[in-house]
This record gives sequence, C-alpha cells and structure tokens, in this order.
Amino acid sequence: MTTKKVQQHEEDEIQDKTYRPLFLGHWKNYLMLIFTLISTVTLGILFFSILFIIVVVATVGLGFHFWWLRRQLMKVMIMENTGDTLENINAVEGEHVVIEKI
Repeated sequence: MTTKKVQQHEEDEIQDKTYRPLFLGHWKNYLMLIFTLISTVTLGILFFSILFIIVVVATVGLGFHFWWLRRQLMKVMIMENTGDTLENINAVEGEHVVIEKI
C-alpha cells in the first residue's frame, strides 16, 4: 500500500514537471517576460528604422537617376530640334555676373 502511494506521488511530480515548465505566478518569470517583451519591441523598432532608411535612400537614388536620364533626354531633344552642338547645350545654365579687373 505504501509503495502505491510513493509511486502515485512520483507520478504526480513527473506530471507537474511535464505540464508546468515555468512556475506561473512567480515574480522572476514576469520580470523575464517584461524584459523579453521590451527587448523584442526595441529590436523591432531598430530593424524597422534601418529598413525604412534603406528604402528612403534607394528611392532618392532612383529618383535622381530618372531625373538625370530625363535631363539627358531633354538635351538630346533640344539638340535635334534646334540643330545646336553638344558644346552649346552643355553650357552653364543660369544667370551669372562677369567681373572685370581694373
């Protein structure tokens, strides 16, 4: 009769260990859970911000590339329509002031 109680007690301990890997309600477990949650959220924000920066830089680079291609195409179209040479088309654009030395 006593061996049956001992076996039952051992089976209960094994069952408790099997189904309860963490002791629920223990303050250390909640502390680890809070730390893990804060760490996960912080890493998520970090990786999202890095990905966002990469996307922004790639978009700006692609936009600059298309702007440059459009600019070159406009120069070629102006050259074809006016008959100018490439040197005249590549002249500095914009206003300028000539300063003479006295």
